[in-house]
Amino acid sequence: MRSSPLSNKQPGKQVITFLLICNINLFIYHTFETTESSFGFPAKVSEVYTVMLTIASPIVVFYRFHSSACLAEIWKNTYLRNGHDANVGPADSNEKLMMIDKL
Repeated sequence: MRSSPLSNKQPGKQVITFLLICNINLFIYHTFETTESSFGFPAKVSEVYTVMLTIASPIVVFYRFHSSACLAEIWKNTYLRNGHDANVGPADSNEKLMMIDKL
């Protein structure tokens, strides 16, 4: 098994990408699942299950959306080369020394 040269510089990229895709898929699934009243349960359920599903389904959809957004931000800030924060700070050692002298 060969590993790419970037695998040492970008550990965990495949795991975060996999989790991001899974969370997006589950978010879409739970969003459209709410259009049906059964939520995978048999059609005739007691009122307790109906109330629990009514309360829990928006929380599940929000959790999946929020975790997808957080994983996307983690991926963007960690692995994107030209991110908005990529060029913050001094570029070379001369600039660092000049900043230290100013302090």
